[in-house]
Formats: sequence, C-alpha cells, structure tokens
Amino acid sequence: MLGDVSVPSLIRANGCFADSRKKVASPNADDVLREWHAQIQMLRSLDIQITYLESHHHVHDLPGVFPVFCEIAQHYSLPARPLDAAMTAHFCKLGIPCADQSLLDWYGGDRSVQSLLSMIEQGAARHAGSCLLEVMCHPGLLDDHLPTVSRYVADRSRELEVLQNPDLLEAHAQRACYPVRFSSVEWRVHGPEPLHV
Repeated sequence: MLGDVSVPSLIRANGCFADSRKKVASPNADDVLREWHAQIQMLRSLDIQITYLESHHHVHDLPGVFPVFCEIAQHYSLPARPLDAAMTAHFCKLGIPCADQSLLDWYGGDRSVQSLLSMIEQGAARHAGSCLLEVMCHPGLLDDHLPTVSRYVADRSRELEVLQNPDLLEAHAQRACYPVRFSSVEWRVHGPEPLHV
C-alpha cells in the first residue's frame, strides 16, 4: 500500500506487495490503476522526472494488468517498455512510444563488454536501417541494504563496471552505435517502419 491508497488484491497477508511476479495471483485492474497513479503522483511530488514506464519482474505482461499499463502510458504520455514484438506492435497501434526492441537477456551469466556488444548487434540485425534498442540492465553499487530488498546483488556492480568501461564506448563508435538517455530521445510513435533516431 502506498499512502492512503487501498489496493487489497496487490497486498499479501504480511501487508507488503508480492516480491515476485509468480506471487501476483489475481490483480484487480482497478487496484493496479489506483496504485500506479499513486506511485506516479508520489514521484512527481518529489520532482522526479519520469522518462518511461516499465514494471518490476515485467508484471505489466500479465493479462489483467497489460491494459492498465497501456492506459497509464497513454494518460501520462510516457514511452513504455515492450517485452516482445507483439507488445511493440500493440503500443504502436495505441500511439504509445517505445523502443523498436527491448533486449532482456543481459541478465545473469556472462556480463562482459563482448557479451553486451554481441546482444546489441543481434538486436540491431533484426531491424532494417537504424533502430532504437533498449538494454534492460540493473547496474548499481553494493551497500548493506541492497541484499535485504533484492536477490540480484553482486552482479549489479559487475554490470556497472561493464557499462562504464571505455572500451564499450569505443566499440559502439566503431559500429556507428551510440547510447542515449530515455530523457533525450525525441520520441515519436513508429508504425510498420523502424523508429530512426
């Protein structure tokens, strides 16, 4: 529960949100809508700029949740994270800006400059011409609190190390590929043709 907003279908017996997608049993669409509005209003009250929408453990892909996610994206005019080609097509149909593709596989396993470049090259090869790819990652610094709220701990510092590696930027430049921030992208809805930036 956030503030005074009651969302019973999202709260477990211990009074907390479910800690994994599998434990989100039967989310009520109205509860989801109220909670997401409350979270966005909380962020705005703290002057935090929201650049795009996604969801923890991709709960926005759940059947009862996805329409609400689309409604929130449209209401706040925010780009959203697609999880597959069908979701990208649906966002485009609704006029919701999104990347041409979200690369979701750089998680666990080999987190190196080469593995990241390889994943980006494979993603880019699926599109004609230039494209906008989103790489899902979880970089961060370790502290005593992190293990109490996440199981993905030590790997965060490895991801940060790779993303800050000068070799990565040089390799991007050699491939005519460059990183951008969500806040700097001139979003426009793309249809059958790829989004060019």
